[in-house]
Amino acid sequence: MCQLFKVARSSYYAFSKLATKEPSKRQLDNQILLEKIRIIFEKNKSRYGSPRIHKTLLQQGDRCSLGRVKRLMRAAGLYAISSRKYKAKQEKSEIKETKNLLLEPSNRATTINQVWHSDITYVPTDEGWLYLAGSMDSFSKRIVGYAEEPSAAGSIWS
Repeated sequence: MCQLFKVARSSYYAFSKLATKEPSKRQLDNQILLEKIRIIFEKNKSRYGSPRIHKTLLQQGDRCSLGRVKRLMRAAGLYAISSRKYKAKQEKSEIKETKNLLLEPSNRATTINQVWHSDITYVPTDEGWLYLAGSMDSFSKRIVGYAEEPSAAGSIWS
């Protein structure tokens, strides 16, 4: 039959051994490991990728490499669901021009403490940012008050 099909006899016997050959120990280990990977993957609602699954397997006492987990997951078509990062959207409202009522002669300050202006700024220092807020009386042009706050954990400015 080998002469009829023009196939070497050794090739025929090599093929027949492969067809009846049982899976190797490594292939059996991969099948067992893949079942464990599927269980972890489905238990976590398809959100775990190979690094997390690898870490979980190590915690369970199964020693394997991250590359092996990646390869088995890729071959089985197991890909983690990734959600989009939240990105705050700005409202695209129409910009309306408004006039400054304080510039009109009828609304100007005639005595002290009628109109105050305030502003905030920050100054870089060796210890971090220093935030400075101040208020000025519009009539007398004097600083009515100010407050400074270093940027630190628990600060109202951070």
